[in-house]
Amino acid sequence: MADVLYLYAMKLSVIGIGPGSEQLITGEAREALHSCNVVIGYPLYLDLIERLIEGKERYSTPMRAETERCRLALRKTAEGHHTALVCGGDAGVYGMASLVFELAHEYPPVDIRIIPGITAAVSGAALLGSPLTNDFAVISLSDLLTPPATIETRLRAAAQGDFALCIYNPASKKRRKQLAKACDILLEYRKGDTICGITRNIGRAGERVFLTTLEKLKTYEADMFTTLFIGNSKTTGINGKMVTPRGYPRETPRDFSAPPVPREHSKAREELRLFVFAGAVEGRLFIEHFRNRMRKPFSMWIFTATEYGKTVFEPSSAGHNGDGVIHLCSGRLNAAEMYSEIIRLKPSYVIDCTHPYAAEATRNIKAACDKAGCRRLRLQRKASPVPADSKAVDTAEEAAEFLRGRQGNILLTTGTRCLDPFGAEDLRNRVFPRVLPMEESIRKCRALGIPVKNILCMQGPFSEDFNRALLRETGASWMVTKDSGDEGGFSAKIQAAQKEGAGIILLRRPWDEPSGEPGLTMEEVLSRLLQDSPGGPNGPPGIPDAAGRNP
Repeated sequence: MADVLYLYAMKLSVIGIGPGSEQLITGEAREALHSCNVVIGYPLYLDLIERLIEGKERYSTPMRAETERCRLALRKTAEGHHTALVCGGDAGVYGMASLVFELAHEYPPVDIRIIPGITAAVSGAALLGSPLTNDFAVISLSDLLTPPATIETRLRAAAQGDFALCIYNPASKKRRKQLAKACDILLEYRKGDTICGITRNIGRAGERVFLTTLEKLKTYEADMFTTLFIGNSKTTGINGKMVTPRGYPRETPRDFSAPPVPREHSKAREELRLFVFAGAVEGRLFIEHFRNRMRKPFSMWIFTATEYGKTVFEPSSAGHNGDGVIHLCSGRLNAAEMYSEIIRLKPSYVIDCTHPYAAEATRNIKAACDKAGCRRLRLQRKASPVPADSKAVDTAEEAAEFLRGRQGNILLTTGTRCLDPFGAEDLRNRVFPRVLPMEESIRKCRALGIPVKNILCMQGPFSEDFNRALLRETGASWMVTKDSGDEGGFSAKIQAAQKEGAGIILLRRPWDEPSGEPGLTMEEVLSRLLQDSPGGPNGPPGIPDAAGRNP
């Protein structure tokens, strides 16, 4: 035991000390320097942190002796010292973190910890303004460790992709032509007046920052203390600063302390505009009913979390319906992104048709609507009675824990979101997950060690007979399911399990209506829309009533 404790006591901290200023050294780096008794680094870096390592044993190696420096650090750590290996900027960005891991197997086991630092790309960008706000690439022009042909390939790829660029190591005493050549490559894709930024000695004495153009940058006398920034096609100069726009919408500022403007006074009343956040079942049914009953102009944007969800709606939902237009959008949105889309497109209503178990999505939708002052309707399928012979749990972890001590195969019908707990060693070989036919689903199953022969890729809901056949085929003694309602095939699953004698583990519904109110039925949602649609009490003719009459 003493030997084991001794091994864990041996700690090597690989520390990024930032660009040079003591003010830009992180608190975590300061603590690591304080706790160590041996410090190793390049002479300049040790000089920059002189005050923080006073009285400690220190070693340095010159430029191009990085391997020797890492070996020394590993050796000192293996001897029982708490060692700090310091790097400029961040140890994982053109630093020695990777080399330490590559060499570590040659020494006794030590605890290697990487302490992040503020790299030149970040600190230099802050001095210039905001040049890296959108997608960007960082490329070093040093050919000591990277072939020149590879550097040129990366420059061309970044230029073609319209990335903003941060250039490290643009020149040295022996490398005087690389920067001009790099500029020539970039000038094949960008204009000569593209705005660029030059920073030198960031955070140190002699710090310099100024703007130039790509054409003029070509002849600039850079050195190893210089970091360059090259704008993309959108980068501009604002009050002497270099700014690359992120793309945020810039509508007229709005006072959110005031109530929303009544929609009766808006031109948007001329057309009903709907955002539909759609789970497969509710979304399909709502869109089908709405399209069949709507007779006047409308625009609808359907948002699905995945590309697969988009394909579910395409056959029946895309295109026009009289004067109605439907747009399909895929990709998971957070609350801020939802809010941005609401502000940009100004829907009359947001319809939440997500799955009953998609509590996070519902919370995000509510937050975005509340902030934007947009009306929201939650369409929620009716909950089912809990079978008396089932085991009800609140989480997938509880279901997995219950089944660990019980024999028999498991048919898991709750999807990939509940899959992780069933990757446990005593469960993964006997669980048969029923997941959507997507590469993402298969990859997750395989990552958890679930055998390929156990993975069931299919899109429900399924009949009782199909579920019975599946239980028999998998030899399942247990079925884990959610209360997906009749629309989601819940009754068919329960009846199949009961007839096949399989135990039922039921994952309870979360209370996913953040306002504390129950969701609405299909007819209630359509009736609410009728009140504010062309043809309702507040507008010209549009949605017929439940009996098909056009008021």
